[in-house]
Amino acid sequence: MVIIIGLLFSLLFLSFFAYIATGVYANESFIVDQAIYEWINQFATPSFTKGVVFLTELGSGKFMIPLGILFALLLFTKLHMKRESLLLLIAIAGSVLLNEGLKLFFHRSRPELVHLVEAGGYSFPSGHAMNSFVFYGMVGFILWRLFKGMIPRTISLLVCYLLPFAIGLSRIYLGVHYPTDVVAGFAAGGFWLMACIFAFHIGKRNVYLSSSLIK
Repeated sequence: MVIIIGLLFSLLFLSFFAYIATGVYANESFIVDQAIYEWINQFATPSFTKGVVFLTELGSGKFMIPLGILFALLLFTKLHMKRESLLLLIAIAGSVLLNEGLKLFFHRSRPELVHLVEAGGYSFPSGHAMNSFVFYGMVGFILWRLFKGMIPRTISLLVCYLLPFAIGLSRIYLGVHYPTDVVAGFAAGGFWLMACIFAFHIGKRNVYLSSSLIK
């Protein structure tokens, strides 16, 4: 059942990304982009911007990659979760590579707005949104397997999935991404995250079946 649900969610995320990507590839403009940006930007204040800049750094590669490596080492050496450690590293590396490939393919320029932080390269899909969704989502999946009680499991999932959402909003607020960049980043990240989890469960089932046959 878990495998089927993972596969369905993976296809759902992929379909949603394809829907947005089709419009971007055709250079269509999205009315919702301007509307959402104006709504978020109404909250702009100097002090709020400082907090948003800190938040957006939590979705940067220079923060997540070292943290991911440290967490993977902890899983491998201390918690004896070798398969989960490898899964995390594959998820991170795959997300970064996939995002760069998509950016080069669509080569969408960043919004012609005042950028409150430095941002280079192409805009679609948002790397912060995609990579943070994969990284924190995978951490949440691993913590769910690690924790036993429902309360710590629920709290870890809420934090790990609400944080990428907040990071995505921060990219819109800072003027470096269109809302559709961020939504597409979540969709592409969701696809890759679900695909990794799907592959993990398939591998786990195959190992179980092999060990059963040997016995």
